[in-house]
Amino acid sequence: MPASNLPRVHAEGMTARQPIQKLTKAGLVTEVAALTGLTVRESRAVVHTVITGITRELIAGHPVHLPGVGTFTPRPTAPRLGVHPGTSRPLVVPARKKVAFSAAGSLKAALMGDSVTEQPGGTPDRQAV
Repeated sequence: MPASNLPRVHAEGMTARQPIQKLTKAGLVTEVAALTGLTVRESRAVVHTVITGITRELIAGHPVHLPGVGTFTPRPTAPRLGVHPGTSRPLVVPARKKVAFSAAGSLKAALMGDSVTEQPGGTPDRQAV
C-alpha cells in the first residue's frame, strides 16, 4: 500500500489533512500549529526545542527513545581501510560517529498496513486493515 494511502493517526476530534510526500521542519511546524492551536511562532519554538534536545542527547552519547516512533542510538564506527575511487590507492577512512535508528513495533505495524490508534496511556491498539 503506498504511504500516501495509509491511515493517519490523529488526536480525538482532529480532522485528517492532505498527505504530504516529505515532512520538513517547516511542515512539522505547520502540523504542530494546526493540531495544538499554537501560533506558528510558538510551534516553531516547540519544534526547535525538541530537535535541539534530541540532538544534544545524541551528541552526549545517550540514546533517544520516542514511544510509538523508535529509538535513535549514537554509535561509533572504527577506522577502516578504503580505496580512493579516482586513483584506486588505499586510504584510511577515519573513525566517526553515526546515528542508528530502530523503529518501534507500532511504527513497523503501521508501515505494514495495520491500523494503529493510540490508547490512553500511550499503548498502541492494532487492528488489521
